[in-house]
Amino acid sequence: MKRYEKKLWMFIFLIIHLNHLKYTNPLKYVILNRYVKNNNTSLNTFFNNIINYYENQELNQRTEMLRQASEYFRNRFM
Repeated sequence: MKRYEKKLWMFIFLIIHLNHLKYTNPLKYVILNRYVKNNNTSLNTFFNNIINYYENQELNQRTEMLRQASEYFRNRFM
């Protein structure tokens, strides 16, 4: 049993973690809302929604970093 104990715990941890992700993944709800609400949505726009979501996330992170940096320099040198 000792040999499989670590693998067993990893497996249990993985199941719990994935189960948790199932309820906390915001992307899932964004896609589901856009895809289920309009039945005429094609797969093309479905994938475009995913790409746009990730691009917006990246853009938001970058602008947030820029804002923090400019704030830091303003406080430091002004």
